[in-house]
Amino acid sequence: MDTENAQLFTCISCAIAYPTAQEQREHYRSDHHRYNMKRKVANLPPVSAAVFNQKVLERRAETAITTSPKGSTCEVCHKVYTTENAYRSHINSKKHKENELRAITQPKNAALSEPAMADQAPEASASTQEPSSSSKPEISQSADVDMDEGAIEEEVVATLEERIASARSRIGIAKCLFCSFASTALEDNLTHMSQSHGFFIPDAEYLVDLPGLITYLGEKIAVNNICLYCNGRGREFHSLEAVQKHMVDKSHCKLAYDTEKDRLGISDYYDFSSSYPDALERNGRKLLKARKAAKPVVEDEEWEEMEDDGEEADEVIEEMVEDEESEDEYESDEDDYPPDTQLTYGDSPFELVLPSGARIGHRSMRRYYAQSFSPLPSRAEDPNSGAGLVRRLISDRNSALVPSKGGFGAFGGGTSVVKARNPGEAKEAGRHIREFRDQNRREQFKTKVGYRHNSQKHFRDPLLQ
Repeated sequence: MDTENAQLFTCISCAIAYPTAQEQREHYRSDHHRYNMKRKVANLPPVSAAVFNQKVLERRAETAITTSPKGSTCEVCHKVYTTENAYRSHINSKKHKENELRAITQPKNAALSEPAMADQAPEASASTQEPSSSSKPEISQSADVDMDEGAIEEEVVATLEERIASARSRIGIAKCLFCSFASTALEDNLTHMSQSHGFFIPDAEYLVDLPGLITYLGEKIAVNNICLYCNGRGREFHSLEAVQKHMVDKSHCKLAYDTEKDRLGISDYYDFSSSYPDALERNGRKLLKARKAAKPVVEDEEWEEMEDDGEEADEVIEEMVEDEESEDEYESDEDDYPPDTQLTYGDSPFELVLPSGARIGHRSMRRYYAQSFSPLPSRAEDPNSGAGLVRRLISDRNSALVPSKGGFGAFGGGTSVVKARNPGEAKEAGRHIREFRDQNRREQFKTKVGYRHNSQKHFRDPLLQ
């Protein structure tokens, strides 16, 4: 067969023909084909492989001339960049700025450690005690670092004062944190925020400074423009309206209370001492001290006056004795009374009993707690009535019963059976169960439906055309 009449595999974008499909596929993966595809999108004619290779060599030569290692090396991060844009992006990055600040603070620590080492070192000869000229730049450098840090702190303080002064509106305790609604009292404001925005205060029973907490949250939103739920972890906002819209749109009208850092941020307004295990004992001691402090102190002069009245003195002594006995009984009752937070084991070490009587299971037994068993039937099903009788008679080989309406008697009207009318029907009785004919008929029906509804188009590989 002649090569002229042989089938050729062509690339329309590059106007090239190949004798085999493998060479055509390799061409599709080449840079030459990608370049011509881009030219085709731009309505430009394709270029040959020789012209493309020449352009590649010229581009490499231009890149080698224009690219210079000078100015593309970061001395702080010890990285080299081949392009100017990559180098500029690195200079403006946050990581480079952190490394640069760390490099500035390291000489300060070294300068502070040198005097301590000099105090511990023994005295040497006069020739070795002469100050070196290299120590002066270090001292001056550390002084510069101190001045820089002081300037940075002053700049931060000035920035905060400027932001506080530039805040157009401050959120008071009677104003909503998430909208412009203003109430007459703090309680009305909390009711509005709860009903309109779903805002709630976690662990409200331990909150001791509600106005202070609301004021702190208002400063956080109005001055710092920080979302209460994102808590500085999300995007930055530059206005009060922007952060309020973000909290309403994202349903962030709630306090961040999941991590320890979030809880520490508002811990100054809470007092959890009443939740400690020894809270009841401490409260009892405080009550005893208060009762003792409230007792009148009897002076010696009063005792001298009471000697004249013997009956009144006896009554006072009896009352004091009764008070001491009641205090002793109270202390003994406090010792015998178990705390509210006492937990005991249940029937096994994997179960805890709360003071309320509720029982808590261990997580290792979760798979057993998740089980759900169906209730037992109240009475056994009668096998001689209904569908149970029909199934039992059909499965009996000796009954010779066949469905009255045809079929296999598996479901529907086929469950109505009659006695075989001839020896042939008697032979076929129950055969469908032994040969699983009902399952086969069902699978045949599914296959038929699959063939009928298989309308999927078949696409050929365009590379093999």
